Amino acid sequence: MDCKSEAYELVRQGLKNDLKSHVCWHVYGLLYRSDREYREAIKCYRNALRIDPDNIEILRDLSLLQVQMRDLAGFVETKQ
Repeated sequence: MDCKSEAYELVRQGLKNDLKSHVCWHVYGLLYRSDREYREAIKCYRNALRIDPDNIEILRDLSLLQVQMRDLAGFVETKQ
């Protein structure tokens, strides 16, 4: 867990190579969530969902984070 800066750099490189990779956006969101940057994590999850709207794992992570942030309107939208 001491390699956070390396993890961020690798995700950025992945996004440079393929900006439409839902996996990279999801991992980027997971990194932000682990650093308690919840707003940025939600943005990353939404980018991942634009690319792959039916991915259950991304939907689950986004909805859990929206509940944690008390974003009821966003949560309702995500669940629908």
